[in-house]
Amino acid sequence: MIKGMTACIALALGIGIYFYLLDDEPSVKMAESMVEDTIDYISKAGPEQAIKEINAGKSDRWHRGDIYVFVYQVEPRGYMVAHAINQGLVNKNLYDLTDPDGKFFVKEYLDTAIETGRSKIPFKWPHPVTNKIENKTGVCRLTNDKKYVVCSGAYKK
Repeated sequence: MIKGMTACIALALGIGIYFYLLDDEPSVKMAESMVEDTIDYISKAGPEQAIKEINAGKSDRWHRGDIYVFVYQVEPRGYMVAHAINQGLVNKNLYDLTDPDGKFFVKEYLDTAIETGRSKIPFKWPHPVTNKIENKTGVCRLTNDKKYVVCSGAYKK
């Protein structure tokens, strides 16, 4: 009887872990949490200090595994001011950037976040470790002063 119960518990745990690994939601939630933490920090320390720290890229506050934050100005729309892992994108206007399928994902997630306060947009982007094009969900939120859009994203598992 105990062996049977142990086997059932092990099977249930195994199935739960399997579906957890297939579920992208935990990674998206982490990206959303990083965006919220960044918004809070910008409110407390000011945008200049936060942008400086994000661009330094040295803190796990801005970069955890393959999840990282980046920040755009609202105007000019699409102008990136901070990126935790790729400073080569900073000081560039990425508004018309497309993914490999031709989707104007920056335009879509920025316009939506500016209009509604937040966005959650699927697109394709190179993975920072493998450099392979992968499916990703971008999450963005407009700052309280409505001058910046803070974004992050999670790759599909």
